Amino acid sequence: MRVAAVQANAQIEGLWRLDAFATRDNPVAGYAVLTAAHEQLLCTLLGLNRTYYSGVKSLDAITVPLEVAPRNLLERIRASYPLRTGESKEILAALVEDTYDLIETHLPEIDVRRLRAFLRYERPLWDE
Repeated sequence: MRVAAVQANAQIEGLWRLDAFATRDNPVAGYAVLTAAHEQLLCTLLGLNRTYYSGVKSLDAITVPLEVAPRNLLERIRASYPLRTGESKEILAALVEDTYDLIETHLPEIDVRRLRAFLRYERPLWDE
């Protein structure tokens, strides 16, 4: 069950869109991407910790009890808001990379190289 939960949520991709939406001053779309990625990240960590997901009601209630988690998880999630070109993406990508390191350690049967390839994909921005 643990492996299935992590596999179902760990493929976090499309972070290049954060800079695109921030540049276009489109916070609605940008926050949708940022929030969806954070929720996927939290579900991945909950699976890694064998913890049931009951929804995001309180970030403290979800993150504090996690024994297997990137350092300063809660502070780093909060630091990615408000949406800022470069910064939000950089903070979130580093958090996901740290989570992938934990998956490599605790669930070596998951292909983290593949996950990293999706995460690191950069689509070129088009000029308007």
